[in-house]
Amino acid sequence: MLVQVKPDQASAFEEMIGKLKAGLAKSDKPELKQQATAWKVYRANEPMAGNTLFVVLIDPAMPNTEYQFLQVLNSTLTPDEQRAPETQEMYKRYAAAIASLNRLNVTPVGGGQ
Repeated sequence: MLVQVKPDQASAFEEMIGKLKAGLAKSDKPELKQQATAWKVYRANEPMAGNTLFVVLIDPAMPNTEYQFLQVLNSTLTPDEQRAPETQEMYKRYAAAIASLNRLNVTPVGGGQ
């Protein structure tokens, strides 16, 4: 995924990714725990269209698995955490940070695995 984040809100996106990865790693659900090592997130040094660009690589991607940021993050929270007002505010802040998101399905070339 190529994620363009509003330049003044890059720290909110990085915070979200940190919470998402930490939540996946501590999950007791095997399908979520397996995702923890698959998420790799890179921040580009160069801007894209005036925004901060993040490249999100999920490898290996698992079939029939949700990868939408807020839904994955939500799946790592307890029901009480999901209902908490501060969680709703956090979701609004994270959603507002994203300027554009492009999903790509890529295939290795040149003998890459």
